[in-house]
Amino acid sequence: MPRERLKGTSGVLIQTEKSVLFFVPWSRYWLIGTTDTAWELDRQNPVATASDIEYVLEHANEVLNTELTRDDVIGWYAGLRPLLQPGTKEGTNSAKVSREHTVASPIPGLTVIGGGKLTTYRIMAKDAVDFALGNRAKELPSITDEIPLLGAVGEAAIRRQMKVIQKQHGWSDQMVDHLLHRYGSLMQELLESIEEDASLAKPLEHATAYLRAEIAYACTHEGVVHLEDLMCRRTRLVYEVLHQGQEAVPEIADIAADKLGWSEERSRLKSMPTSPALRPKKPQLTRTATRPLPSCAAKPNL
Repeated sequence: MPRERLKGTSGVLIQTEKSVLFFVPWSRYWLIGTTDTAWELDRQNPVATASDIEYVLEHANEVLNTELTRDDVIGWYAGLRPLLQPGTKEGTNSAKVSREHTVASPIPGLTVIGGGKLTTYRIMAKDAVDFALGNRAKELPSITDEIPLLGAVGEAAIRRQMKVIQKQHGWSDQMVDHLLHRYGSLMQELLESIEEDASLAKPLEHATAYLRAEIAYACTHEGVVHLEDLMCRRTRLVYEVLHQGQEAVPEIADIAADKLGWSEERSRLKSMPTSPALRPKKPQLTRTATRPLPSCAAKPNL
């Protein structure tokens, strides 16, 4: 939902008859959810169905002074929980299944991990590495959960410089917050690309929350191969912008073509919404479950 639709700065958590409902102020938006419903279709492409969206809106409106409607929905994302439930009876409510993870070695030399949650991924990584190390982990345990993430080292320094940089390029406070949150000290690499091409400092014409430099950087530093990578995985345009960001696709494809060496024909084909990820004009809110987005919708990149 657009941030301006609800007046407030604090998150809210309420209990419904089926799940917990969150109101989370996030960047330029409110995230409202979640549902916990069974999914029996293609596991690669889970979607939020019409009933899911109606459920969230109905329960949200029970506690809000402002009435939300389907027209307020900019986008959505959905995913499946990798729950460990050996011995669980068929039809058991997934809300009652543990979110814990387990590490195992099904064959010598192979370590696998199952279960868990996105919010505990660093502990999961440590447990997997320690398991693979075996007895050695007692003397020299993994420190992977303590290693700073990319962009963390030097983040304070680039943050102090951003006032001058912001004034130089005419960026809004919201844009600066977005860039620091997304890149941290890696912001310096974006600035180097802008020094080479000043046009990259401008926002995308039809997706002004993102700079052209972010698209270029994704192509040169983040392993982009397809247009879908840019729309779904390096940015969140498929659910942050109305019509899944399709109006921005031609400009994004042009930047990608320049950085990745796409031919004119390939660039034209790439900019066409042939992927299910980019085909619908907006989230499908009919009463029939559909497949408007593939697996990229299940990756919120939180």
